Order: sequence, then structure tokens, then C-alpha cells
Amino acid sequence: MIWTNFFNRSDDLSLLVLSAYDGQLVALSVLIAIAAAVLSLHVVGVAQRAVDARLRSIAVTSGALVLGVGVWSMHFIGMLALRLCATVSYDLPLTLASVLPGLFAAWVALRLLIGTEVSNRQLAVSGVLVGAGIGAMHYLGSPRFQCNNWRYAKLALARGWCW
Repeated sequence: MIWTNFFNRSDDLSLLVLSAYDGQLVALSVLIAIAAAVLSLHVVGVAQRAVDARLRSIAVTSGALVLGVGVWSMHFIGMLALRLCATVSYDLPLTLASVLPGLFAAWVALRLLIGTEVSNRQLAVSGVLVGAGIGAMHYLGSPRFQCNNWRYAKLALARGWCW
């Protein structure tokens, strides 16, 4: 069975990773995600009502910035909320660069949603694009999460936490 090698059935408690979450940071992360979603959808409504193409473009761009940075912030604050038994650091330039796929995906998705009649297909494509942007952001940013404890890092690598 392929799954039997994935799960550790050992009784050795030293293999467990000690961790905890900071509840306040988790709550902040959720609030940021909700605020970014609500604000970006509001901006889509503004863009739909705009008669000037330039104002519509500004509205979509600002909505994409809110949504992209909001999703990135939610994920990053969620990562900061995890307290581990190892020293953790981040490669700042590459961590900041991980916001770019989310920004691009949000911009394309919001461009699809500013028409006067939005079809179910447009909604589905927009959702898939935002999901792909989040996935790309995750896989670009997660390897920048650096752990000093190699024994822990091997387990975390398997779960996608450290590189």
C-alpha cells in the first residue's frame, strides 16, 4: 500500500513535532481574508458601474491589489501563527515575490467579472484562476520558510512546510 509509508505508526514520541497556534493571529488572518474578499467584490461592483474605461481599469487594478495582497497576507499571517519547536526564518525578497501570482490571478479573475452579464462559466473560470494563483503563491512562498532543525525539516518537507 502506498499510504502505509506516508503515515508514521511508530510509538516513538520524539518523532512528534511540538507546535501550537497563536489564536489571535489566526483570527486576524481570517478577518483579513474576509475583508479582502468583501472589498474586492465591492470594487468589482464599482467597476461594473463605471462608464469611463480608465476608471474601470483603475477599479479592477485596485480590487486585484486588495484581493491578491489580502490572500497573501492571510496565508502569511497564518504561517506566522504557527509556533514551532524550531527556529524559523524567511527569505524576505522571495517571500515578498510570492505575492505576484496571486496579484496576477486576481487581476485576470476580476477582469472577467466586470461585465454587465456574468455567466456561470465566467464565475467558474474566475474561481479556478484565483485558486491557481493561491496555489502558485503557496508553492513559491513555502520553500522560503527555513527551519534550523534538520530532523524537523525532513518531516516538514514531506508536509510542504520547509525547504
